[in-house]
Formats: sequence, structure tokens, C-alpha cells
Amino acid sequence: MKYTLRQLSKKSALEIIEELRGLPKEITFLDLSVNLLGLRKVPELREIFAVIPATVTTLDLGVNLLEKLTCASLAEVFSKIPVAVTSINLGGNNLFFNKSRAELSIIFSSIPVGVTFIGLSYNNFDCKSIAAVIELIPPSIRSIDFKGSNLGEVPIKEIIQFISSIPRHVREIDLGESFINDRSDAEIEKIIAAIPVGVSINIGWYNHPIIKESVIKLPSVPARYAATTSVASGAKPRFFGAVEERPSTASQSSKLPVIVSKPASRY
Repeated sequence: MKYTLRQLSKKSALEIIEELRGLPKEITFLDLSVNLLGLRKVPELREIFAVIPATVTTLDLGVNLLEKLTCASLAEVFSKIPVAVTSINLGGNNLFFNKSRAELSIIFSSIPVGVTFIGLSYNNFDCKSIAAVIELIPPSIRSIDFKGSNLGEVPIKEIIQFISSIPRHVREIDLGESFINDRSDAEIEKIIAAIPVGVSINIGWYNHPIIKESVIKLPSVPARYAATTSVASGAKPRFFGAVEERPSTASQSSKLPVIVSKPASRY
């Protein structure tokens, strides 16, 4: 069950706490995005986060000006997140821009150990900051949303280095809307070749034969990892990755995300 709280900036901490305490016991998805939480005092945030229902498994904290808080304060607040949370969205908070390795470590060490998905979209990432985050990402994380990162003008060498260094425990990365689709065919081929075995990457809105040709060259791609979906316009966007649950409908856009993957060996 999903529950969304809005306009919390107009309420006192006590009012928010009472509202959180009155939420249905069945709630599993709590949306606290776009509430200016980063402008609140740390003691207030600690009290607010401490009463988030223990049943919540998905927590959306997107677009909350969390960059206004110090890393130590963030860690203090994040430590109050329920241990049941497995998915957390921190997108649109500019959290990791110009942070040192030590500061990044502080932030990540406070994320609940059971979290398997973390949303970091639209955080003003460039390739170097993504690489720094990837290096410190907790071992529980399986999926990361880096959508909206600024990868359009960085040297292709940096992109390849970052992609080839993705840790083994990470299985899915979303790089959509990061301007990778503006790259040349040769660069796209190099990016695909750098993807580690067992990793799926969404490289964005890209419908080009080079994707199909490159993936065909990958070894041992099971049929379930490659699908072609027709849309109303007659275009045939290519999906690569676990896409069997993506339905084809007449309302779909002719520009659909391309997921490229190198499935892990069965042995």
C-alpha cells in the first residue's frame, strides 16, 4: 500500500509525527518527496524519521534539498530509517556533488543494510562522481538509478572505465537521459563491450541498428534476454535485458529505453 505526504513544509514537526503515527498499518510505500525536508533542523528530522512505520519497504525522499544537510547530519537522520526498507530514492537532491571519499562513506554507511535499490537520479553527477559512488556503494545494493547524469561530453575513456569497474554485486544500472545516446556508433560499441558479465544497463532512448548488431556479438545470450517489441508507429525498439514483463501497447512511445546486458554464466 502506497501513501503520499505533501506540503509538509507548512507543518510543524509534531504535526508530521502525528500524521506518520496515524498511517495505516498496511503501508509499505511511503512517498515523502518534494517536502523541503533538508531545510528542517536535524533534531526534528531525527524525530520524524524515527516514527516512519516499520512496515515501510520503499521510501521516496526525492527532491527534498537534502544537500543542505552535512554528511554527518544525513547519516544521523538516515540511521532512523526502518530496517525493513529495501528501496530508497534520493534522486534530485544533489547529494553527492563535490563530496570527498570520506563524506561519501559517511552517507552510505548510514543506509539500511537491507537496501537493494537506491535512486540517485538527477544529482548532477559526472563520470568521476559516479565512479566514486560506485566504488563505495554498499554490498547489499543490486540496482542503481543514475538517470539524468551528465555523461554527454565526458571523454569516452572515462565512461568505459566507470562501466568496466561496476562491482559484481550490482546487477542493474539506469543511465537513461544521460546523453549517452548522443554518442557515435563506435563509442556505443565500446560502451557495450565494457559492460561486465551479468550486468544490465539502460543506456537511454536509443533506437539504432548498432545496438542490435553489438548485442548479437555477445556470447551466450539466452532468448529471454533479448526481445523486439512493435509499437503503433511501426518502429521496433530493441530491448536487451530481462524485458519479458514489458507489455507492448498501442499507447507506447516509439522511443523506448534500451537495456543492454551480458547475462552471467550458468556455471
